[in-house]
Amino acid sequence: MKLELVIIQAKNTTSFKEEAIMKWKSISENLLQFSNAIGDFAGRYSEDVLRAFEKFRLLHLKAIRSRVKLYFNYIYVTLASELHPNVKAQGSELECIIRRLFPSKNVVAGVKFVNADALMDRINSILKQGLFCHYQILLLILMIRRQKY
Repeated sequence: MKLELVIIQAKNTTSFKEEAIMKWKSISENLLQFSNAIGDFAGRYSEDVLRAFEKFRLLHLKAIRSRVKLYFNYIYVTLASELHPNVKAQGSELECIIRRLFPSKNVVAGVKFVNADALMDRINSILKQGLFCHYQILLLILMIRRQKY
């Protein structure tokens, strides 16, 4: 069995910022730690975010006996062309936080940085698949345009 939590941050900016990863670190520490009550963060995070993490917690508790494999995938998309080492280091720290919160060999944590080149490669790949996939391109564009989470 596999349980996957995917968090995507898409920004219409030309650089990756440490602040985005630092927010992920904070939200992960706060909402993935089972000793913390989700309701305690009602004023800090949106209802949608709280609901998503609550659902993840419930699914994890239900599946814990079946040795579920947990995947934590954080995906940061910008129009950047370079990744600064400090941002990459923040990503590594986030992976360590997840491994500390879920100390099991059945846990995989990853932070992926998708830059302008990778984004264009993905769009071109979708275009080659045919007309039906234009909805996927629209979704990618909408993800880039969204500024809030």
